[in-house]
Amino acid sequence: MRKEILENEKTTLLGIDLSGPSNHTDTCMAWRNEQGIIEVDCGCSDAQIMHWVKQANHCVVVFIDAPLSYQDGGGYRPCDSALRRFLNERGFQRLGVMAPTMTKMVYLTLRGIALAQQLNKLGATVIETHPGASLLLSGVEADQVFALKNAPLAIQSVQSHWQQLGINFSKALASDHQVMAVQALLTAERWMSGQCYWQCDQWVV
Repeated sequence: MRKEILENEKTTLLGIDLSGPSNHTDTCMAWRNEQGIIEVDCGCSDAQIMHWVKQANHCVVVFIDAPLSYQDGGGYRPCDSALRRFLNERGFQRLGVMAPTMTKMVYLTLRGIALAQQLNKLGATVIETHPGASLLLSGVEADQVFALKNAPLAIQSVQSHWQQLGINFSKALASDHQVMAVQALLTAERWMSGQCYWQCDQWVV
């Protein structure tokens, strides 16, 4: 699939941190503008996301932080279990990999599957990712990753880390959802260059 995408004359990458269907506030998108600067937009509905993809008017690859399938009969999918083992072996037991049908996840899963189907109809390639895992594997300090939800300084620290790597932003990041959308985008970029940290049928990290 990646080879076919690379053969396109122009491809746009989009990272999305998705929330449940009734919570657009915490749904964020991240992409690079024509100058290579990362833009972030939050409060996104499915309609707004699809409009963005339509406006791109060429090949779009979307990396979404949300389950895009579920295990028949419930519980963990094989890729969920494999990613948990992979992270645990590297000392990242604190980072959760939740089953798509768990109580707190099922509504996110429903939105993710429905949105992915709609984006596929528009011709977009949609891939599931876990930006928390890729943040840890990219070398960001674990304490900062685990503090993102409650500590503004952790958000600033992660953005500063990216800026030191030459990544530029149109504005300061203000929430963990923005950070996760950006990391989803950066994971898409690594995947396009064949340098992702881990992948299976459902996941790319």
